[in-house]
Order: sequence, then structure tokens, then C-alpha cells
Amino acid sequence: MGSDNPTLLNLMQSIESGEQIGPRVLASGLIEGRSPFSVRNGIVVDRLDPALVAVRWYADHGYYGIKIYNSMPPDFVAPVAAEAHRLGLRVMGHVPAFMSSERAIREGFDEITHINQLLLSLIINPEQDDTRTPFRFTALGERLGSLDLRSEHVRRFIALMQARGIALDPTVAIFQQILLSRPGAVAPNDAGWLAHMPAGFQRQRMRGQVDMKPGQERAYLASWQKLLAALKLLDDSGIRLVPGTDNAPGFIRAGTCTSRRRSTP
Repeated sequence: MGSDNPTLLNLMQSIESGEQIGPRVLASGLIEGRSPFSVRNGIVVDRLDPALVAVRWYADHGYYGIKIYNSMPPDFVAPVAAEAHRLGLRVMGHVPAFMSSERAIREGFDEITHINQLLLSLIINPEQDDTRTPFRFTALGERLGSLDLRSEHVRRFIALMQARGIALDPTVAIFQQILLSRPGAVAPNDAGWLAHMPAGFQRQRMRGQVDMKPGQERAYLASWQKLLAALKLLDDSGIRLVPGTDNAPGFIRAGTCTSRRRSTP
């Protein structure tokens, strides 16, 4: 969901031609607004017209959807989503900074990527708080634990998702890592396998993932538990949840791809 476009298109062509072995790829093209926080893959825009051109480029190149990212100006979302839908593309991604997830849904999102992007609007002031920074992770850890999932606000929001058929790619694995990792310690989700990984990767995984302040461990744990409760509430409410992790890529042990001749019976 958002790659270097020339690299991905070349890879897809190579797989389809049989030059390389690979999976069937459904490509989703990233469109990002220009700001000091912009990611640089996909297409970065600073005006609406180029954003609409980007949507058309993705449609012309066989992409099935677009992924909107953090720095997209909120006022671009409705026209960009309308153009994507006109061309048969799905609209998904991060909720842009200074925009609520409710507004993003009402203005054309079909799916929200990451459970923090969905829930942040319920625990911050989305029109003032800047979610282009690590605040979108620290606010989750500091505040989510106090969210009342039985509140009228939450119920109305889930009803909106139900009515619009909105999907969520929660990427729970990365938020388990973010909320439960502690400097110098093995996170619970890593305990069963990290010792088998390369030393450098082990050190990387044993760093704290966010700038947690001393004494906030209990709040972060409560937020992790509330995140799981929110996920169950969404599932119980019939919200479509799609699989994604955003976590570490896999490893291939040296030599495992070597072909070995076997005798025939």
C-alpha cells in the first residue's frame, strides 16, 4: 500500500512475464501532500490539480486503489476520492493531519489503514493536534486507555462505519510492538522467536519504539488492552477487518533456497 512506483511496476511486469517468481500483486498508489513531514514514495502533491492527475495516473497503470497519507490537505480528500471512485478505484489510507476520521469517511474513504488512525480522533482534537509527527503514537499510548467504548460518540462512529461499509486494516502487530516494547527488554510478541534472529536485529527490536516518559508504562499497557477491546467491538459490530501487520519483514536463512536433487521412487 504505497511503494516506489517505477520499482513496483517493473517488478509486477517481471513477475507477469515469468522472468521472476512472485505473487499476484494488487497495487495501491500512495498520494501524499507536500510538507516537511512528507514521505517521499508514491506521488507528492501541493495542489489539487496534480492530486487529481495522480489519481488518473494510477488508474491508467492498473492500480486498484489509492492510499492517502498524513500530509494530504484535508480539503483535497473529497475531490480526490470522488475522482478515484469515478475511475473505479478504492480509497484508503491514513487520516490526514487536522482532519477527523469521521470526516475522512464522510468525504470518501472506503477503508482506514491502522487502528490508531481510526481511533485518534476520539482521543485528541483532530483540528488542532498534528498527527504527522510521532504524536500519533504517543497520544495513542497516553490516552487510549481512558476512552469509554460505550460512549455515545463511539457508538455513533461505529454506526457510521456500518452504514458506509468502511473497512479497517488495524495492523495490530505493530501497535503491540509500539505500546509494549521497553528499552533493553524483549517485547511479549517477540519472546518466542527473537533469540533466533541476527544480533543486529535483536538490538533494534529491544529499543523502545516511542518516547515513553518515566511512569507511563501502566498507561501504555492500559491503552494496549483498550486497543484490543476496541478491535473486538469493531469485529462484533460487523466491521470488515483486513489483514496487515506493518511489522518486521521475514528472514530467509542462508542456503534455504538451494535446490536439492531428490531420488524418484
